[in-house]
Amino acid sequence: MLNITKNSLNEKVDITGYEAGRKVFHSKHFKYFNLFLKFFAAFGLIALFLPWTQTISSTGSVTTLSPDKRPQTIQSAIPGLFQLQFPFLTQSFKLSVKR
Repeated sequence: MLNITKNSLNEKVDITGYEAGRKVFHSKHFKYFNLFLKFFAAFGLIALFLPWTQTISSTGSVTTLSPDKRPQTIQSAIPGLFQLQFPFLTQSFKLSVKR
């Protein structure tokens, strides 16, 4: 309420004499709701300390690429392109630098 007057209506009028007032101020539903909240909070607290694993079982095949089949490129702020290639241990290679 805005409380723009000093006359408070709730002190002068008792609404518990009406059926709607009795239903609103009946505290039984608060008791059940608070009980529900307590059980839900206790369950949540217990669930936080349970061990949790995330494993997914499936069937299929895993495919990988060899290092020379997956070139890694890095975009640079300077015009040009840096490219990293990983040769095998038995491969010979020539290093060339362009300026």
